[in-house]
Amino acid sequence: MTASDVDGPLELEQRTYAWTPIRSDVHPLTYWSGIDYFRALIDGTLPAQPITETIGWTIEAVDLGYLRVSLEPAGHLMHGAGIMHGGILATLLDSVMSGAVMSTLPRGQACTTLQLSINHLQRVRPTTGRLTAEGRTVHAGRQIATASGTVVGPTGRLHAHGTETCLLFDLPSAEGAGVEGTR
Repeated sequence: MTASDVDGPLELEQRTYAWTPIRSDVHPLTYWSGIDYFRALIDGTLPAQPITETIGWTIEAVDLGYLRVSLEPAGHLMHGAGIMHGGILATLLDSVMSGAVMSTLPRGQACTTLQLSINHLQRVRPTTGRLTAEGRTVHAGRQIATASGTVVGPTGRLHAHGTETCLLFDLPSAEGAGVEGTR
């Protein structure tokens, strides 16, 4: 049995996109605080991150300890059962939670995910409608920060939620850019 046996012949869909490569020799947070970095992404001063272009979300809002993005579910994000792959929701939550933590950091500091826990509650289909993902910093210490996040559909239905632990670290100065330092 093939898909065409059930639904008739399928047409190939195509998606193309472009992205601005990340420079490996300079980290933007060497020059920008976390919140200013996201503000520059929102207003177009800085180009979108490659992962943003790959998945297709839009950064909508940032505040100290908060980040919100939205995503229109699309066919290229679905797995064989016709629902959004769980890894897409995990990536979305990881991005808003680490982004919320990053928004609290001063220039010269960054973070990376140490632990990620996701709970998928409702399936997402291409017809679900625009998703909104929000991340909030719960705790920001000297070396470790935690955050929580949610993904809701257009009716307010909760599709997924999660928590995250991030490692905070110092970046090299602009003079020594290229080798990341740690605290």
